[in-house]
Amino acid sequence: MRRKKRLLLDCDGVMTDFYGHAEPWVLEFFRQNNLVHPPRNEIVFHEYFDRVLTKDIEKHFWAYVDSTPGWTRDMPLLPNTREAVSELRKMVDLRCVTSQHDGPYWVRERFATLQSLGFTKKTAYFTAGKEAVGGDMFIDDTVHHVRVWAEEQVGARAILRVHPEFAPVAASVWSDQISTWGGILAAVEKMIEEG
Repeated sequence: MRRKKRLLLDCDGVMTDFYGHAEPWVLEFFRQNNLVHPPRNEIVFHEYFDRVLTKDIEKHFWAYVDSTPGWTRDMPLLPNTREAVSELRKMVDLRCVTSQHDGPYWVRERFATLQSLGFTKKTAYFTAGKEAVGGDMFIDDTVHHVRVWAEEQVGARAILRVHPEFAPVAASVWSDQISTWGGILAAVEKMIEEG
């Protein structure tokens, strides 16, 4: 019997709506500090923190997250995530590879979300080195993570998950991008067919 293909999914921005959940805080911070927030449709989603938030504002944001029990737990799933994850689990060896954050609530609350999607301690990885986790396909919402993973996992496919509400990433930055669960399911089916 052939082994199932291994699919690695990031959590924030792939399964959960990190940007939508963070945006109210960001907009309020900009309002309180008389800063101008660029129109959402002009922001390329993976550049949100780099382009919209300075390092100083980002520090304020993470301090807020770290001092707010439930913030991570209450982050909503992107539409159709539960159903798509269920389908993917039937098709592949499904793992979650998500970034490590050292805040007091982050890992516990993030893991509770992942458990609700059927992930376990053996199938959910919290790591600063996503590229070290091997698989046949990797889907992340950050160009840097996709690029580094692809460089390390030669011959495997790395896909950029583009948040549907943000501007698409220029093909010159990363050409393999998908914005819907339907697109992800189709890519996985193709990977399985090709063996």
